Amino acid sequence: MALDADIRWHIQHTLPDPDTGSLVLESIDGIAAEAGSHAHEGDEIGARLVNEGGVNRVVYPPGVMEAYRELGNNGLLGLSTRSAGLPFLLSVMGTEILSGAYSGLALIPIVTDGAMEYVERFAPPHVKERVFGKLLGGEYIGAMAMTEAGAGSDLRAMRTVAEPITEGPHAGKYRINGTKMFITNPGADVMVVQVKDKGRETLSVMLVLREEDGKMNGVRVSKLENKLGIHSSPTGAVEFEDALGYLLGPQGKGQEVMYDIMNLARTHVAAQATGLASAAVAYTLRYADGDQNNDFKGARVQGGKRIAEHGNVAARLMEMQARVEVMRALTYDAAQASDRKLTLERRLADEAQLQGDAEFMQELAKARDVSVALACLSKYYAGKAVRQVTLDAIDLMGGHGYIRDHPVERFHRDGIIPHIYEGTGDMQAKLDLAMLSKGKLETVVKEIRDTLQEYRSDVMASDFADRYVRIDINNPRASVCEYLNRKLEVIDPALARLRKVSDPDDPLFIPLSREQAWNDVATLLAQAYSAHLLLKSGDPRKAQVALQFLVAESSPEARLMEGPFPASRRMFEHIMYAKPLN
Repeated sequence: MALDADIRWHIQHTLPDPDTGSLVLESIDGIAAEAGSHAHEGDEIGARLVNEGGVNRVVYPPGVMEAYRELGNNGLLGLSTRSAGLPFLLSVMGTEILSGAYSGLALIPIVTDGAMEYVERFAPPHVKERVFGKLLGGEYIGAMAMTEAGAGSDLRAMRTVAEPITEGPHAGKYRINGTKMFITNPGADVMVVQVKDKGRETLSVMLVLREEDGKMNGVRVSKLENKLGIHSSPTGAVEFEDALGYLLGPQGKGQEVMYDIMNLARTHVAAQATGLASAAVAYTLRYADGDQNNDFKGARVQGGKRIAEHGNVAARLMEMQARVEVMRALTYDAAQASDRKLTLERRLADEAQLQGDAEFMQELAKARDVSVALACLSKYYAGKAVRQVTLDAIDLMGGHGYIRDHPVERFHRDGIIPHIYEGTGDMQAKLDLAMLSKGKLETVVKEIRDTLQEYRSDVMASDFADRYVRIDINNPRASVCEYLNRKLEVIDPALARLRKVSDPDDPLFIPLSREQAWNDVATLLAQAYSAHLLLKSGDPRKAQVALQFLVAESSPEARLMEGPFPASRRMFEHIMYAKPLN
């Protein structure tokens, strides 16, 4: 399977080393394509829990673990670990490719990469030596055990407890008891566990390992969930009964230890959503327009022409493609922000004297703020957009989209979860509001404003109504700038209002509505920031894609007043196939 044309664009324009990136991603794509041929079967069979000799064991569908081992054998796991020396962005791009081919498979390396980060950063040297190489090589899989009944997004409601062992052969370790739920890869060899410190109201992070002889070390997978989607990826409940664990990071600092790596995971989730949406567009496009490399044969025909030649279908496909490219740009930018932060943090770890360098520490603080903001924003928006794109795919294929003979209904079922895990979208609003109150979003908004300043001569003065933007496909940059200008006119006062804890003199301030208001602001901010990324790329086609996206995201009233984005065949091929417009 050939890499998506837009991914190839990002390989050349976004990755610091395009040659290495292309080699790595082509290798991942080859393995993903082969594994993807089993995706339908895996969805039908699903992961299973079998009892062997009194021990519950998780069994993956055919082809899943084989592909995972192949990724490990080819050095394609843990790409962003310090030992690999590759950018986090490359790992995120790999996640997108795997997710588009087989989302159930993709979740194994996504979660295992997170476990690797914990092991590499915090595990005792002898533990790291024992397990890190096996994680990298695909011999071991990882899991993150955070969620409990009644303590999903609220980590402080946890009841799983860790008690230090002070004497005997296990002195220095911890004894862990409790139950976790909604755990991806619940039968993992290496499990990162969020716990409450016994006798204290503090949280810590523990590492629980399968014993070297294969025994479970006090860990029991009690059930697997019967889910709407991602059937090939097991999600289950895990019981810890005197399980032995190692402390990761400082005791009592579990939230701080977990927070940074969770933001990396959020970016991977955004990439998962992007991969599913991209796969849905690619499949629907081939259904509607045929094979562009074979004289467009194989398309669904109605009224004597391919359905993609009908204006409403073409317009819908262009909207879907634009949303995918926006999701991708936002996700990759979040990954790049994490790379900048990780580079500075690793430099600080190697050069302790930088602690006293005020300018360096200020740069690091800013990099951390931006990486957190963009990780949250990308996960929030991509998690919403994938639902819309995959539902559009079902709609365009009609009855064929609704049946399991075609994969788009699976893309939609699998695409519902990214908005939910790693912090449900609505509960994440609480975290984002706290982030807002600390000023972490200012840099993101400033970047949009700086882009407008750079292209200020392109901002049009709309002479027919202050509320609407004049669409000009011959000068898309001007229309995009005008859209950005209008969005900032809403975002700036909305952010200012959200910063207020209370304001009895402001009739628009309703305390109970702050989180819902944040969802609206986050959507506007994601739209504006993503469009600004496409605009500042300098690529003329990207400006057209940004305009297509902003028109698609407008209200029906605005679209009727501004005029629709043209669905000419020439524009269609420009957006969908990246063919020259002129």
